[in-house]
Amino acid sequence: MTTHADRLVDFTLRLPGWAVVTACSILAVMLGWAFVNQPLLAVLPVMLLVALPLILSARVRYVAVVFGALTIFQSSEELTPAKLLYLFVLGVSFGAALVRLPSLVTTPAYRDLRPLLRASGVLFALILVSLPVATLSDVHQKAWLRDVAAYVLVASAPIFAIDAQASFSLRTLKRLLVAGGVLGALGFTAQWLTNRDIADLSFIPVGLPTLLLASTVFAYGVAALLHGNRHRIAWAILTSLVFAMLLSTGTRTALVLLAAPLAIALGSTHRLTQRSLRLIVAAPILVVLVFLGSEAVLAVTNADRERVENRTEILFRSGNTGTEDTDHSYLDRLAQTDASWEAFREAPIVGTGPGKPILWENSFGVPQESSFVDTPLSFLAKFGLLGLIAAGFLIVGYAGSLRAFRARTRAPTILQLALIGYGAVVVAWSLLQNPYEDKGFAIGLMLLLAACAREAGDAARVERPADAYEQ
Repeated sequence: MTTHADRLVDFTLRLPGWAVVTACSILAVMLGWAFVNQPLLAVLPVMLLVALPLILSARVRYVAVVFGALTIFQSSEELTPAKLLYLFVLGVSFGAALVRLPSLVTTPAYRDLRPLLRASGVLFALILVSLPVATLSDVHQKAWLRDVAAYVLVASAPIFAIDAQASFSLRTLKRLLVAGGVLGALGFTAQWLTNRDIADLSFIPVGLPTLLLASTVFAYGVAALLHGNRHRIAWAILTSLVFAMLLSTGTRTALVLLAAPLAIALGSTHRLTQRSLRLIVAAPILVVLVFLGSEAVLAVTNADRERVENRTEILFRSGNTGTEDTDHSYLDRLAQTDASWEAFREAPIVGTGPGKPILWENSFGVPQESSFVDTPLSFLAKFGLLGLIAAGFLIVGYAGSLRAFRARTRAPTILQLALIGYGAVVVAWSLLQNPYEDKGFAIGLMLLLAACAREAGDAARVERPADAYEQ
């Protein structure tokens, strides 16, 4: 039977050659004229071609949003054309997902993620309020847009998760979760080994250097190891390698990942003893695997061992403010924290606005200014007490959706325990830095929520034993 699409293709193929050549020639002349005289008009057809697949396919927009962030967002604070293109992709994808949302309100995923959707609404309202606040603080709109992009991603995560779970299978969502986490770990490792001159990996097209995205696959692998019944050796190797890659950079904040195993082991009373015993038995084995993995990473990258030793020594003198072995990084963070607190005191209710530079002096007394600083108080400086209210909604919504997933599956699953472990890592991270400003936070949240929602939805449609998810 010939479909409408087939007839459309046949019709286009039957056009006479002169008509095709004429139409293409006229279009080429028009685009050429527009490119010379009105460059914006020449871009419009290209933008339409980019937008069309995003509008028509939930799979395309989910992959574009997730892996586009890993490709486009780098450590640079500049709002480049590539970032503007990604923001366009994000906007079109968000609009298409939002239009589709009413057709999914009767699905289990929508009902389970409703608490987080409320939190998204509050966060979007906070973002809108921050624009006039930033404007009154003399912040350029580009600086504001660059700064709030990560917050928009976090607020959009539940909506993209609902959209994606309706179009992907659970197996595919799990694979995307693992792929995204591994790529995040690779990007982080390559970026920081190069930045610290430990190894020269500048030839590698590095993606987004994000520790929080890497923690998603780490949490999922630990949950599979402690709670699952299949492929436990493979998950032990993968999680050890991911942790080893992060530690090989000499980054102290990588230790926040240790919050995940504890949270996963204690995350549910169901099979609590079994998970606790597995953690006790597996811990020394994982330590050995992490050590071997770190040695392998340093060997493969031809790392400078002396620099690695110097970075390792910092772990044993963190916070040292003496004259000889001064921890300059620690002093810089103290200065940034003090400066952020002063900025918060200037506008405690609404903050100074995203994009507003925070002024501080480094450990050598050199004045610095940046809207991105290594302190959790940067969130308070930008959004004030209103930001704390939005963060509270997010925490409550996170817990509410997790309980809804658990109620549908009737027993904790690997994905749900991974969500608990990921939350524990984010909480630990928030004691050191602002988690919203790591774009990997939003992407990891999106990946985990989509997989958990699909899993719970499958459980609601077909009665399955808990063991069916332990893989």
